Amino acid sequence: MRLKDLAEHLGLSQTTVSRALNGYPEVNEATRRRVAAAATQLGYRPNASALRLATGRAGAVGMILRGSSEFGPHTSEFLG
Repeated sequence: MRLKDLAEHLGLSQTTVSRALNGYPEVNEATRRRVAAAATQLGYRPNASALRLATGRAGAVGMILRGSSEFGPHTSEFLG
């Protein structure tokens, strides 16, 4: 289920639903509870790719290694 679908189901704007789910203070507490209940009931889960795009955060860690001669052949398996 997408945020758009959840918003349509509730008869609310996508902005209101997003703000309710993310705890913005300007959203009425009753609306926040209604949105949270519907999200749970309908199995809504945020799209990780959309979240990364919206926030500009990939949630990834990079490593730079000087050379493979310092590490054994299975190092990449442990780092992965």
